[in-house]
Amino acid sequence: FHYDMNYAPTWPNGTKRGIYGDYCCDAPQKLVKLAIEKAHEALPEPDYLFWTGDNVPHIEHYDES
Repeated sequence: FHYDMNYAPTWPNGTKRGIYGDYCCDAPQKLVKLAIEKAHEALPEPDYLFWTGDNVPHIEHYDES
């Protein structure tokens, strides 16, 4: 997940965007929580998890260290 802790369902200019995210944004908390809940419903006790990809947010001036 690329979690966006600053996501809001409205752009600063007042334009609306979805409660579960927008094409131009990283995932908001609501989407991350729902994805984890649904994964738990589908397989409550997995033997292991593969966490692939990266978790660094896609924002300018992010310090990756």
